Amino acid sequence: MERPQRRNPVWNRDEAILLLDLYLRVGRAPSEDLQVRRLSEDLRIIAQRRGEMVTSTYRNAKGVAMKLKAMAQQDPAFRALGRKGLRAVSIDAQVWRDLAEAPVQLAREIDRILTAEGIAWSIPVSTELALTRTQGPVPSFGSVTAERLDSECVVYVLRFHGPLESLFASGQIPEGSIVAKLGRSNDPMRRVSELSAGFPPGARLGWTIIATVEFPTGNAAHTAEQALLVSSELKGWTLGGEFVVAPEQTLLADLQALADSRDATPK
Repeated sequence: MERPQRRNPVWNRDEAILLLDLYLRVGRAPSEDLQVRRLSEDLRIIAQRRGEMVTSTYRNAKGVAMKLKAMAQQDPAFRALGRKGLRAVSIDAQVWRDLAEAPVQLAREIDRILTAEGIAWSIPVSTELALTRTQGPVPSFGSVTAERLDSECVVYVLRFHGPLESLFASGQIPEGSIVAKLGRSNDPMRRVSELSAGFPPGARLGWTIIATVEFPTGNAAHTAEQALLVSSELKGWTLGGEFVVAPEQTLLADLQALADSRDATPK
């Protein structure tokens, strides 16, 4: 008697968070999409390390693409189109509610998951994924006008991921210290993407948000950012520009002090 095929386990919360991050970047992308295939590989690596039985259908690219279609049921913009998709899933609803409108918290969750699994800066399993070319935008011409509006702005601390021992001299990065970038932006997720886009997709290099403090205006954020940079320089942490090598907890405490100072300022 032929044994029934074993069904793949339901997606857990961490997997759903990784899926949400992908959906917010690529939407209902097909299985052939580069980033869909990369998430599939990461999920399969995680499962193998956890002792799961990883069959050919386990979190494969087709399955990830189908899950993206299911995640679309949580997207108000997709539902507004009146189009039907796959059946909504409760875990998708939970992570959408918790993280879809919280980009900084989502970035922290992604970093937590991948770092815990040891693949935060892993090289893709398939060399072809790292070497797939991209096509730049078609040139456009003509006048452009814009109006700059002041709004909430955050001071951020980014941690650099990568083989530091290959990039810095011996002893330049003390134990317990990190290489970080300090800055300000009203869209820190976009800033992280811009900075990380300067590295080849297959390189073990990248940036992750580890802390932010929000200020009511751009000028207030600029003042706080400069205070953090000056403090870092006086402590001998600077690597030039907005980059520092610093004890992580001390650096985060300095950022928290800025937040406390902000909260103590009379309204």
